[in-house]
Amino acid sequence: GHVGRAVITLGALFLLQWHYICRHEHLCEPAPGHAVIRGGLFRSVLVPAVAITGALICLANPPVSLLVYIALPVGTFAPGHMPAP
Repeated sequence: GHVGRAVITLGALFLLQWHYICRHEHLCEPAPGHAVIRGGLFRSVLVPAVAITGALICLANPPVSLLVYIALPVGTFAPGHMPAP
């Protein structure tokens, strides 16, 4: 419904914002390293990807689709993808 579309839209906007900031290095001092850029990209894509996957699974089995959202904290704190301090 509306919440799913909002999550996907906000995730896409965060992704566009992150991409813009990374392309214009003067907006971020000091310039982020490649690992920080990859981590930000991963986290920006994670939420909309989980929301879309949940929406698709919901068509077949709504209760099971909620389990997809467990991927958010797991993906956010996965080794190599820890948020920067």
